Amino acid sequence: MSPRFFYCHMHPMRFVRNGGDDMTEHKKGTDTKAADKKKTVKKKTVPKRRSRGGKPEATMRFEGTVAAAYGYAGLFLLTALFLFIPLPLAYTAARRWFFRSLVIESKKADVSVEYSGSGWSLMKYWPLVLPLVLGVCFAVLMLVFDYRGDDWWYAGLAAVIGMFTAPFGWIRKRRYVMEHTEITIDGEKVSLGFLGSPGKLLKHELVGLFSLIPLSIPLPWATTKALRWYVGNHRVEYGTEAYRPVFSGPGKGLFGWYLGLLLSPFVLFLPLGPVIRGVVRWFWRYVNVIGLEKTVEFDFQGENGPIFGAVFLEVFVVAVAVVVGVALFKVVGDGAVVGNLVLFFCVLAFQPLILWIVARWLVDNTEIQVI
Repeated sequence: MSPRFFYCHMHPMRFVRNGGDDMTEHKKGTDTKAADKKKTVKKKTVPKRRSRGGKPEATMRFEGTVAAAYGYAGLFLLTALFLFIPLPLAYTAARRWFFRSLVIESKKADVSVEYSGSGWSLMKYWPLVLPLVLGVCFAVLMLVFDYRGDDWWYAGLAAVIGMFTAPFGWIRKRRYVMEHTEITIDGEKVSLGFLGSPGKLLKHELVGLFSLIPLSIPLPWATTKALRWYVGNHRVEYGTEAYRPVFSGPGKGLFGWYLGLLLSPFVLFLPLGPVIRGVVRWFWRYVNVIGLEKTVEFDFQGENGPIFGAVFLEVFVVAVAVVVGVALFKVVGDGAVVGNLVLFFCVLAFQPLILWIVARWLVDNTEIQVI
């Protein structure tokens, strides 16, 4: 995050109830001037969003290279040769690279972020998550190799077991990662933490799965509840003060973007870029920080161009891979495995580039504002 704008005000935030009738109706006999003065004061304390064109308090920039993105993606692929057991080591290396490439710019303070965690320390939490990862990956491999045996239940059983054990490992991993993510503001360190419980995460996981049954219509509401839980359980301590970020987005606000996501495959995925941009803007619009004298808000100013380019590249790669795979199937004969392998590796080869484009687009266009 950013400089003093985020942490320097050490007085609790005052929440002002929306005036409504309290601000327009006055008891008989009340002095009109005093009432008008009171009304003006209340209006001034209601926070207003920064208008477009104003200068944000701080901006961010991502300076990681495409070559490095491919290198760290290669590390993740190498872990597959060892049943993903060393994945925490690759995750730690990638996280360190990301924060080394992250630049926070502000005129009021010197801010830096780095990750000091160890991959070996994360290894003790990984066995709880591993069954879910292996179950999903084996199911994907069975599809790629056109497997027709009766052993699908192994992958299904691993995924089901992992669905119940993964929250306990993920929560412990999240706590460790936050505690070892170091933010320094003018030489003073900011302490981070995560207070969420595995039981609550499992509850949100199950609610999300069951929301898919009735045509997935309740999914936006289940997602917003999970986001409130996730964002609200982060802890930020600076000096002697503690702060808490909150998310207050409504499910109905996400529902429209969710419909756009569902309809995009029927129109060649053309609306997918603007839909992703709308979801990002919607998310940051409802993130705030509790415990400050002033209101800290986040805004996303990204344009449609970069994300539309990333989506177009993804669709183009998949389409070409499908055409090549079908052609191989017709030439080779029973070549479903060859075709699926071509599709799999062609799509995989472009993922680091697409993720790099999306990461730069997200980071470079996120602004932090103080109202």
